[in-house]
Amino acid sequence: MRNTVFFLLAAFLLSQPLPGRAEGSCHWSDVSPILETRPGLRQFLETSFVISPGGSAQRLGKEFEALEGRRIGPYRFDVTSRQDPQLMLELVIETRAEFIDDKGSVLAADSRTAGVVVREGFASIRLEPLSDEADSGHELPKARLEERLAWTRQQCNDLHRADHKIRTLDFPQEADVSGKAIYHHDPSSDDLRYFTVDATTGSGTGLSESFYFKDGELIHVLRHQSPALPNQPGSESRYYLQNGRIIAAFRKAILPPGTVLPPVMEEPLQVTPNESNPLLVRVSRLALATDPAEVAADYASLLKGIGN
Repeated sequence: MRNTVFFLLAAFLLSQPLPGRAEGSCHWSDVSPILETRPGLRQFLETSFVISPGGSAQRLGKEFEALEGRRIGPYRFDVTSRQDPQLMLELVIETRAEFIDDKGSVLAADSRTAGVVVREGFASIRLEPLSDEADSGHELPKARLEERLAWTRQQCNDLHRADHKIRTLDFPQEADVSGKAIYHHDPSSDDLRYFTVDATTGSGTGLSESFYFKDGELIHVLRHQSPALPNQPGSESRYYLQNGRIIAAFRKAILPPGTVLPPVMEEPLQVTPNESNPLLVRVSRLALATDPAEVAADYASLLKGIGN
């Protein structure tokens, strides 16, 4: 019954198909101005759900000479009910798009490719079950996967070399773990580029995670786990994402200094079909955090949950 209520939250209005559309990434901030034309709608959604900051949208193709690459609705975001964390859904925001020519006239449907400006208005919203990753068609051929992994590594390297506006949240002294979160924003647009959280328990066990974004989409997660004792191995895990899905994951052990053993090679890490869903929910919460105590509590719980 609960799912039925969610699915009937708004009527689905089917828009006219446009030529040259493909899937592209978007950010929650892209749709905020559209939602705010309906008083209370954005607030209702954000108080009802934990919303992934990165989503997907339609991308206009080469037929739209002046608007190629522009994102338009429907916009899709993974969300989790705040009342029931086990309920994960896809929020779809439908819009009505008007294409305007260089004279300021609204174009007819068959002339939309001549538009130089596109103006979107709110049409409707709906909620759908998340598709099963195992059968969603997101598995990439090996060559394309290797290309995506190389692209992701290059993006992360470029982010480390770029200038950023830094925001730091130092964990409070009374927290169960010590540490801090450092957020790197673009100095001109204020878009979040990546952030790193370092946390250490009282026993000395450490966990460090870095989350990297491209155009509002989470593309990479790097996790380092260090042991409490110096003679024990640690670990490094890497997760690669595309369109909100984990497409590859790898793990390797980090041997203590001075260990007389061959280097440990990175090995593929098996992830469950829907593991990216809770990851995106968690990252969206951390990315928007303003209270360092909340971040500290998240990592205290995480360290406890993995047996430390």
